[in-house]
Amino acid sequence: MDDGAPLNLTPREIEVLEAIREGSRSLPSIARRLDPAISHRTAEAHVSSIAEKLPTDHEPDSSPFLRVMLWVLVDRPGSPA
Repeated sequence: MDDGAPLNLTPREIEVLEAIREGSRSLPSIARRLDPAISHRTAEAHVSSIAEKLPTDHEPDSSPFLRVMLWVLVDRPGSPA
């Protein structure tokens, strides 16, 4: 599923993946973990950006949030970067 190519994530996208890996399971909880002043829409934008960088064969018909959750929790446990 993974061809080994780096995803070229931004520092903020890495923070989002770490938040998911450490237990944040909703956009509002990810947003609170990143910065209490940002909205869940900002977290959603980061998740969508990450989803666009994932290999296209990774659950292409699912929502961006689900694609990223599956990638972090199933395909790449313990290795968001």
